[in-house]
Amino acid sequence: MEWLTKYPDRFVRECAELDKLAQEVNWLTFTWSITPAGLGLEVQLDMRVHERVYQARMGYPAVFPNAPLYIRPRDPSERWSNHQFGPGGSLCLQWRADNWNSEVTGADIIRSAYELLHIENIPVTPGVVPSAHIVTEGQSARSSFFRSIVTNDALSVIKGLQDQVKVELKTSSLFSDAGQIAFITNINVAEDNAHVVGDIPVGITGFSSLFSMREKVGF
Repeated sequence: MEWLTKYPDRFVRECAELDKLAQEVNWLTFTWSITPAGLGLEVQLDMRVHERVYQARMGYPAVFPNAPLYIRPRDPSERWSNHQFGPGGSLCLQWRADNWNSEVTGADIIRSAYELLHIENIPVTPGVVPSAHIVTEGQSARSSFFRSIVTNDALSVIKGLQDQVKVELKTSSLFSDAGQIAFITNINVAEDNAHVVGDIPVGITGFSSLFSMREKVGF
């Protein structure tokens, strides 16, 4: 609870804004609490949305207001939204780590959570809240079990190949519970034209065979 002693005026503001919100709307009740370890401050929330009461907790990080608050279900098994980091996880709201503003209050975060749940849980015709995140190809591929890494050196060689040329690729693959990752290590266009990829991360080609495997792929 470092921020409480560092920014006491901000705590007073947080209390005032939450009290004001609870007076303005009829869907919110809340109580302040200390985390079980006694190191953090939380707000226990009951939000009534379309006749369902969502029991949540809003946490203040130690470095607040320089880091965003979070809202999660009090029941760690509950999944409420498509914009949630798994069962029991935080809701992905209007203000997040990538666009956080230190002037945003807990009351603002609660309003954002209510709006998300209200739209997604409209009876009969639930609404869709579009994602505000821009996901790169690399981020999208992280959930794939089989992945191939083409380094800058390998990519430059491949781009320089003529159309319909026969090429042999050699790869080294790493294995883990999360998947198989193959690195292109050699590009052979002909017996006398073999290119060793020069920007493979150190150690990839030298791993024990227990954790890596070399393969040949032709196309």
